[in-house]
Amino acid sequence: MFADIYVPFDGSAHAQGALELALELAARQGTPLVGSHVYAARLHERRFRALESGLPAPYRQERRLEQQREIHDSLITNGLELITDAYLRRMAARCAEVRVPFRGVTLEGRNWEALVADIEAQRYGLVVMGAVGHGRTEAALVGTVCERVVRRVSADVLVVRSLEPAAPTAPIVACLDGSALAWGGLELGLHLAALTGRPLMAVAAFDPFFHYTLFDALKQALGQEGRQVFKFEQQERLHERIIDAGLAKIYQSHLDVAARWGRERGQPLATHLLKGRSSQEILRFAQAARPWLLIVGRTGIHGGEALDLGGVTERVLRMAPCNLLIAHRTARPPADYLAEATIAWSEEGRAQLERAPAPFRGFATAAIERFALEQGHTVVTSAVVDRALAQLLGAGAGPATDGGPAGAPERQRRPKRLDLSFRCPTCRHVEPQRRPERCPACGERGSLFAVVPGGHRAEEQPAPPAADGEIGLLP
Repeated sequence: MFADIYVPFDGSAHAQGALELALELAARQGTPLVGSHVYAARLHERRFRALESGLPAPYRQERRLEQQREIHDSLITNGLELITDAYLRRMAARCAEVRVPFRGVTLEGRNWEALVADIEAQRYGLVVMGAVGHGRTEAALVGTVCERVVRRVSADVLVVRSLEPAAPTAPIVACLDGSALAWGGLELGLHLAALTGRPLMAVAAFDPFFHYTLFDALKQALGQEGRQVFKFEQQERLHERIIDAGLAKIYQSHLDVAARWGRERGQPLATHLLKGRSSQEILRFAQAARPWLLIVGRTGIHGGEALDLGGVTERVLRMAPCNLLIAHRTARPPADYLAEATIAWSEEGRAQLERAPAPFRGFATAAIERFALEQGHTVVTSAVVDRALAQLLGAGAGPATDGGPAGAPERQRRPKRLDLSFRCPTCRHVEPQRRPERCPACGERGSLFAVVPGGHRAEEQPAPPAADGEIGLLP
């Protein structure tokens, strides 16, 4: 799993804890350990020169000042190199005791910058580092060096926070949200549980309360006319009916997939579905379960490539009471695991599949469900079947669109859209479809126009009122 394990070391208690944990993993796996120490000679040089104006007058004479500079530069550079060598020898001796191959790396520069550059250049398999160093403050659970490194490297990082020996039964807890990084974290958890013999748990936290808060805020902001445009009361009732059960089903499916994945790999795991704000519930669970290690993805299901840390991961990094592994690797469970837990078929979609030759159905079912998963669908409709078969067999299969059943007229299947108009507050002129820069009648600024229902173009007919179940969910 890990080609090598990298430990930045500054001699602090947490750095020593990181070394011991890394040695445990390296010894069990037969992995070499790389240790590093960063010294900043140039930083000390600049600081000494800033202090020169405060020296006693005899030492500010030019000749003596130059002598002091030479002596200081030599002592600082040589002294810091000696300290670095001492730290690396200490790590080498400890590795020799447990017969783990060791290589030392000396770095010069700003601590976090030098560490990030080395980690990114060498692509170490796992980084293990202390949460805080010598400069820790009483209230801080994570230091600036650790957080800056975690945010900038593309390696899995294990942050060591606990210095007390953990009980052998202290579990490994992997946090799931369905993202590729969360599945990568679970894969790490499965490996580490097998390596250490510790029990493995998977938790998934969903938050049904955010939508209630959002609807309350929207109700205050939209006003009566805005609520009519969005069919607000119908939207609210629809959300109330499906949010709790729908979100719970999604996150329970992640746990079901994790449990099956663990069983297939000979690593059973316990699962827990948590309801509430994700970071809050994960931290509460960690306080109660007292895990040896908590695993989270670098970002979550809504994260993007430009994001260094997701919001939940950021809060857990700063507040978790235990060791934390932040996964940068991605993984995906086998497609049939995901399909069994998450995919349903509409009657029309199933009927369309049944028209295929019997020997072909098993292969077609797997291919269609894989296509649905890739496209983010959880229900296979006839339109999804059409598009999947078109991709599988070639463009001539003629897929239907998502907007309605296969074979329906294009106009009928076109997705519904909101019809909006914009009314001038001065002359009451109504502009359809889009907000103007200026009122064409009186010149009033378009930014002051009010949103009102209606405004379809003359050549279009307004769509009939949708049934309650047909209302598209607000994001």
